[in-house]
Amino acid sequence: MRRNFDFLALVVLLITGMIVLGVNACASNPAEKETFEGTTYKVLTTAAITYETSMSALSDLKKSGSLKQSTEKKAREIGVKFWGAYHTAADLFASYLKVGSAEKKQRIEAAIVEMLAALSTFTKYVAPLIAD
Repeated sequence: MRRNFDFLALVVLLITGMIVLGVNACASNPAEKETFEGTTYKVLTTAAITYETSMSALSDLKKSGSLKQSTEKKAREIGVKFWGAYHTAADLFASYLKVGSAEKKQRIEAAIVEMLAALSTFTKYVAPLIAD
């Protein structure tokens, strides 16, 4: 049980860190802080790792018989919404890296905010399942 609690604490810490990084990236002067590109890459990577780790834990629970099918289905539905938002942000970022513009940067920032909201919803649903 202690390990599951540690995982929950890690997930909360990662989400908080991603939100702080995202806000700082959007509001900061790149000369003063890490570049927009570097921060965006880290936020996207951390979000993907958080999702994949959570899905792996759900899979382990399912294999052990500790997860109801309806609960798993709901988690996957919420996860799909995050995964779509993640790919939207990642695709916009890839496009921005090819031909950067202020408009694309604003679209990426908005997509990351949406992605983080979806990740927050996902982890709020999944974390208690994993922690039990």
